[in-house]
Amino acid sequence: MSDREHIPASLQRDLMIESGYRCAVCKTTSPLEIEHIEEYAKVQRHEFSNMIVLCANCHGRKEDKANPRAIDRIALKKIKSDLLLVNARYSDLEKRIIEIFHSAIQSGNRRAIIQLRNEDQISVMRLAEDKIASLEIQSGGISVGTKYGTVSNDILFVILTEDGAKFIENLNLFDHKA
Repeated sequence: MSDREHIPASLQRDLMIESGYRCAVCKTTSPLEIEHIEEYAKVQRHEFSNMIVLCANCHGRKEDKANPRAIDRIALKKIKSDLLLVNARYSDLEKRIIEIFHSAIQSGNRRAIIQLRNEDQISVMRLAEDKIASLEIQSGGISVGTKYGTVSNDILFVILTEDGAKFIENLNLFDHKA
C-alpha cells in the first residue's frame, strides 16, 4: 500500500474544470489522469499549480524519456501557465471568442470578426484591454428609453488584431495531437 495521500476531490474537480474535462495536451476526453508536473516523490504534496490533467497516452509520453516526442516538465509548465492565464483572466464569453479566433487562424483568416450585441461589450473588455481584439460599435438606428436608461440595438464587432493572432498562436491550449 502506498504512503501517498489521496488527491482531494475538490482539487481533482478544480483541475478537471481548468482543463475543460480534456487532456491539457491533446484535448482528448478519456481516459484522463491527474498528473504532477514535478514528481510527487520530489514535492510530497498535491498542489493545484503543480498538477495537470493528461490522457493515458500523454501521461505515457511524459514517462517515456527515450521517446523523442516525450512531453517534458518545461512543456507541461508552459501548458499549465497558459491554462492559468486564460482561465483566470478572461470571461467565458472571451474564452469562447479566443477559441473561435483560433479556428479562424487555423483556416488562414487572421482578420476574424465576431458580431455581438452591444450589451456584451462589458463581457469582452479584457480582450480589448489586452489588444487581442478591437471593439467597434455600429449603430442599429433604434433606441428605446426605459426607466433604467436607454436600450439600443447597436451591434458590437469584436475584431481580431495582429497582436491577438500572435498571442493565440502561441497559446498551448489548442490542437496538440499526440
